[in-house]
Amino acid sequence: MSKEDEDVTDIKKLSKLLNQQLVSVFTTEPNGPLLPTPEHIVKTLMDSITLSLTEVLRRLEMLDTNKLPGPDNLHPKLFVKETAAIIAEPLRKIFQKSLTSRELPAD
Repeated sequence: MSKEDEDVTDIKKLSKLLNQQLVSVFTTEPNGPLLPTPEHIVKTLMDSITLSLTEVLRRLEMLDTNKLPGPDNLHPKLFVKETAAIIAEPLRKIFQKSLTSRELPAD
């Protein structure tokens, strides 16, 4: 690496030169956290959300049947679409409990 026609071979000088170059091309971030902390993100409790059977059923029926099966090997066309009326209520209960308890169900 060279600086103004001078070859720099000393590792300390080289690292300082490289640091100066990087500082000159990158922006300076403001002081404080770059992302908001969780307590500033959510002010509304999720348990105030109520899922309806109609909405869950509507969402199941909207699934794209041309998609490939997921990791569970359940094909949307053969399984979910044909069983939407049967699985909608159990799914609604699982989702509602998850929202109310603020926890995801165990695998």
